[in-house]
Amino acid sequence: MKKVLYLSNFSKQRTGFARHAKTVLTGLWRAGYDVVEVACGLNRSNPILKSVPWTAYGTVPDDPNEYAYLNGQGHLLEAMFFGNLVIDEIIKKEKPDAIILVEDIWKVAWALFKPWFNKIPTLIHTPVDSSPVYPLIKDNAYIFKNIWVKSKFAERDLREVGLDAKTVPLLTDHSLFFPMPEAERKAIRNACGISEDTFVIGFVFRNQLRKLVVSLMRGFKEFQDKNPDAKAKLLLHTNFEEAGGGGWRIKEEAINLGIKKEDLLCTYICHHCKTVEVKPFEDFHIDCPRCKAPKGMKNPSIDLGVTDEELNRIYNLMDFYCHPATSGGFESPMMEASLAGLPTATCNYSFGETYCDAYTLPIDFTFYDERESGFRKSQPKEGAICEVISEVYNNRSKAKEIGATAREWALKEFDPNVGIQKYIDFVESSENTFDYNFFDVKNVDYPPDYSIESNCDFVIDLYMGIFGFHFTKENVDVRKYTELLNNQSREDVVRQIKQVAHEHNAHQKPLSIEDFIKKTDKKKLIFVCPGVATECFSALPVVEALIFKYKDWEVYVSCQTDNFPIFEHLGIGLVPFDPSMNEPYKLEGRSSWKGWFDIAFQPYLNPSWIHNGNV
Repeated sequence: MKKVLYLSNFSKQRTGFARHAKTVLTGLWRAGYDVVEVACGLNRSNPILKSVPWTAYGTVPDDPNEYAYLNGQGHLLEAMFFGNLVIDEIIKKEKPDAIILVEDIWKVAWALFKPWFNKIPTLIHTPVDSSPVYPLIKDNAYIFKNIWVKSKFAERDLREVGLDAKTVPLLTDHSLFFPMPEAERKAIRNACGISEDTFVIGFVFRNQLRKLVVSLMRGFKEFQDKNPDAKAKLLLHTNFEEAGGGGWRIKEEAINLGIKKEDLLCTYICHHCKTVEVKPFEDFHIDCPRCKAPKGMKNPSIDLGVTDEELNRIYNLMDFYCHPATSGGFESPMMEASLAGLPTATCNYSFGETYCDAYTLPIDFTFYDERESGFRKSQPKEGAICEVISEVYNNRSKAKEIGATAREWALKEFDPNVGIQKYIDFVESSENTFDYNFFDVKNVDYPPDYSIESNCDFVIDLYMGIFGFHFTKENVDVRKYTELLNNQSREDVVRQIKQVAHEHNAHQKPLSIEDFIKKTDKKKLIFVCPGVATECFSALPVVEALIFKYKDWEVYVSCQTDNFPIFEHLGIGLVPFDPSMNEPYKLEGRSSWKGWFDIAFQPYLNPSWIHNGNV
């Protein structure tokens, strides 16, 4: 049976990606596949990785020094978190027959230029939530052999840029979400202090700006003002404290809108005894009534969330589910609420098209263009949310019937067995041609064809000859260098493009530092100075001071070979600079790798770097 590598949120976390991972991986494992899970954001030795029946790897280093270094290099932090720095080693070890990446496309874009990409059949299953198509996808359309999306909206948009995408929604076990018997539903509502005649509007979401909770709160308050005799409450299953991470300040917004404290419900969970309560929001941290832990209860988060059984009970506290958002790839809570038999509402755009084409009430909205990205987004019109709340409230019997019909639709539309079979078909229909040679060397000696008249075609030919990329005139790099040719010579542009290839190749070839090191028992020190000649001259007094301080050590300098003469008179060892030296552990060692040097000084890197205790 084939081996499948799957990278995404860890399958036991409390996210939509994670529940999808759990459903897919369980399905593949039960079908007899050898499963390898790469869990984004978990430490490599996290014990929870041992709690699944298949092999699981974390992406974050355990060594605090290594983490501090990567955290200090901004461009490396996300690469670390989403697996770029460990994936090749895992592939070398596990030798998978197929690779599945389920993440936002910009978080796994590094995969597009890996030597194994598509040679090992590679599937990217990613949310596409807005028009126009994200440039990263459009510019690299020629690369994608297997790209899946989560809605027909996204499939249609990708088809317009020449990509034949397949729609596979986020998958979940349908037995988890269902309408509870009326007697049980009344009992859990009573336990939460919700009377039978109270009308509960709910929203399950992560506190992000694209989830328009303030619009919902404003619509809820408008409904209350127009219906003063209605007993209504708003239940927000989210983390009220995520404003520091870019979310809404829900507490402050509720005060500004004049929503009464008793009418704004939230979920609390104790991080000691795991007790879950739904009650009016009091504060970010409150005492646990069960285990008495001071400030032990807080709102749910990715790391501390409710179980699926508890989440289903929360849906059953609601009478109506409303999900206003600017956009979304799929929005699992809409599916979960439908499976729980609730009438639902959202904007008929992006993910919303899937639901509004069936039994979801459309929220009247207008479009706006997001300033930073240029993406088209939806915003409910003033009064629109109040209108849908009123429609459901005034027709509760009919709304309940619609919810029951929506459940039957969701059971068929989002059948997890159908989705799992599509993954199996992908694995079985693909052939692995990768020879596990990870050195992807570009042709820096490709001779430019100066006879090509068009600057654009000249650049396209260069990229094909040097990188093997079939770029079109719309590609961002092609546009960039074509514009440069308006003011620069072709020779200058060729040098710039080939420099990119040289830097790529420098990362591909094995580093042979040991060829420049004397075989002695003395301790060794290296000072790295990769810059231009003036920087090397400025570093001379520092190197001389190191030679004086470490009299009994062997001292080395690493720099560009052109700058060797600057240091030759010191009688020390000289090592050609290699970009891989930008990782201090490459020189000083870590774990079982002992390194080549006892101390590596790299002042051009993060100054907070902590050495191996030799200084």
